[in-house]
Amino acid sequence: MPREKAAYRENLESVLQFLGDKYGDRRHLLCIKDVQDYTGTCYDFAKRTFLGGKKYFG
Repeated sequence: MPREKAAYRENLESVLQFLGDKYGDRRHLLCIKDVQDYTGTCYDFAKRTFLGGKKYFG
């Protein structure tokens, strides 16, 4: 069984906290705008790097 990376839980909590502050809930999908706001990157970079050209991440 594969192990989690060392910072996985901390990163997950950080993303969930960000989404909770922004929307007031825990979403299961992130749109490109959410990734952009969280990482502070431009639209094209976020789409190319984190989403691989897909519309939603999740």
